[in-house]
Amino acid sequence: MSHQIHSYRELQQQIHEDLRLQHPEWVEPNGDCPTCDSYERRLAELIGLFQSGERNLVAA
Repeated sequence: MSHQIHSYRELQQQIHEDLRLQHPEWVEPNGDCPTCDSYERRLAELIGLFQSGERNLVAA
């Protein structure tokens, strides 16, 4: 059962957990998941680009 996401942190945590469940082969023996970390960084970049684009539209 899914639940509502109320914050960016909750979204980030849900994505992290889902990636680990869907791709256990990405998880290293020590529990690290570099591929998950990469996806999270890329999502943060994309959100930042989207937000800066919105600010530029508002300023125009």
